[in-house]
Amino acid sequence: MTIPEIRIQASPLLFNSISEEEKQRWADEIGRPLISMHEIEHYVEQFKVCWSEYENQIIQAITELYGVEFKKSIIDVYVSPWNKSISNPLILNPSRPPEIHVDTLMHELLHGLFTDNSSFSMHDKNQSIKLIDKWRELFGDDLEWKTLVHIPVHAGLKAIFLDTLNAPERLSRDIERHANNPAYKAAWEYVEEHGYKEINEKLEQLYKSLSR
Repeated sequence: MTIPEIRIQASPLLFNSISEEEKQRWADEIGRPLISMHEIEHYVEQFKVCWSEYENQIIQAITELYGVEFKKSIIDVYVSPWNKSISNPLILNPSRPPEIHVDTLMHELLHGLFTDNSSFSMHDKNQSIKLIDKWRELFGDDLEWKTLVHIPVHAGLKAIFLDTLNAPERLSRDIERHANNPAYKAAWEYVEEHGYKEINEKLEQLYKSLSR
């Protein structure tokens, strides 16, 4: 199995992508002091330490869970205070303690694995299959898009929290942290109702079929 290199880094380009006035407005809106590039770099070093404790376990677990490998051999993770946490490009907002952001990075890596792996890649120019349609077939066509794409992610997170890290407190924290996000809450409720193991088995079979 190929284990991708996870490169966590501060990005001067992202940090300087908005004006000083916009940075100050951002700080005022969330009620926090204006953060400096030095503070971001310090956060990155703290986060690297937290992530390194779990990295190999997590990467091995999620690839074995679905029988696929990451398409990329190097995954760059950029820490930027002016962006939301997203999976492509993989950006983390340093709004939470590094230990909690271990879970956020797992979340974004799962998004990346599902959409760009050794069996299926939505970035392949010759790819005619729409993954979202396959997920609608598995989970229901009446679900909101944001809920639908988080059902696989939350099923993967629950498997890692419970079966790999033996950390039920992380599961409880993640569910509670997203209780006010309707789409995330609905995805967690779906996982709780239908069972994370059953969902993950369906996903494993899906990716087997897509590799043929």
